[in-house]
Amino acid sequence: MTFFIYFGESQTMAFEDVCVFTGHDGVNTGVPDEIAPLIEKHIPDPENGIFFSDFDGCLSPDDFGITCFFEKLHNGEYWKWSPKQFSKLLLPTQKTNNNIVSYSKLIKFAIANNGIDPKIKERAKKLQNLQEKLNILYVQIQTETSPGLRNKFAKKMLEFDELILSLEEFFMPFFGNQIFSRLRFFAGKSHTDAKNLAATTIEKGKLRINKDLFYIYENLKKNGAEGRIISTNLMSFIREAVRITILSDIFSEQDVHATKMRGTRGKGNEALRYQNLISGEPVFGTRKAQILKQEIVEKEKKNILSVGDSTSSDGTMLAESLKSGGSNIIVVPENADVAKVAKIFESRLAQCLEVQQLTEEQKQRMWYLQSKNFVDSRRITT
Repeated sequence: MTFFIYFGESQTMAFEDVCVFTGHDGVNTGVPDEIAPLIEKHIPDPENGIFFSDFDGCLSPDDFGITCFFEKLHNGEYWKWSPKQFSKLLLPTQKTNNNIVSYSKLIKFAIANNGIDPKIKERAKKLQNLQEKLNILYVQIQTETSPGLRNKFAKKMLEFDELILSLEEFFMPFFGNQIFSRLRFFAGKSHTDAKNLAATTIEKGKLRINKDLFYIYENLKKNGAEGRIISTNLMSFIREAVRITILSDIFSEQDVHATKMRGTRGKGNEALRYQNLISGEPVFGTRKAQILKQEIVEKEKKNILSVGDSTSSDGTMLAESLKSGGSNIIVVPENADVAKVAKIFESRLAQCLEVQQLTEEQKQRMWYLQSKNFVDSRRITT
């Protein structure tokens, strides 16, 4: 299958039309600057450079992992576990550092212990209640094919996932890196299964691309720079998104750094099957900064630009970018208060760099892009 995409206007003009607010003065005046002169000033030698981009909420305005997960929840062929197996996956027992730890027992502990933060206790109660509802719904969807019931189940699962992540600070001392809840539901599936799910999701038009960022990356690529995607998401999802969409014009599958799942291989030619644990560290926070530094050293390239949208996931990467002389683009929702967002990011990056505040020169390299121009990632079949 061959694809192409049409954005509706000259790509050169589109790049020149992209504007950002600079942390130096644009944030305070409310007057944006054209990106082209900023890149010309701060990235004068792109052919010797490398740029880094987050994916979810950034290069795409959506969380592609959640989008794929939601697609999976609506597809009955993925749900072949018995109710007992499903219940164990929902709140599993894990072996960590030679200790057997149960999510269920930790939840009960949080609810019963008066010394626990009230917010944690309340979330734990909601999680326990939701667990019971999901176990009941799962039994129902084994025999009923109602789209309404599957949609209800999918929404409850996403709500459950968000609660798990909101309890991260409580779970982390017990589980370390193995807290990424939705990935465990791919246990028993193969890399090919995950790629096919991503492809199906994209074919249904459920992946959008930030058009302004695409033009910026395309310009840097045309001028000799290399690009990398650094994502917390599942590696199989992001590499497939790169392979079959307009992103392949800028990135290769090998340009993607993302979270991997542990796997086991069956007998003979049987495909590698995912376990319910991730492999190594999740690509999050400090791990993103480590990958940036590693790529600069291995490729003998100068860091020229890093792009992110989250202080928690991308903050250390963006701080490392400033430290190594690169510029940063912070992707901001269209209706957000840019000045407020800038203060939050400046404070976070200063903390990462162990200084009281960023210098004026560093603020000149902090650019805030309000997201409002998106395009369907699909290319029309020719």
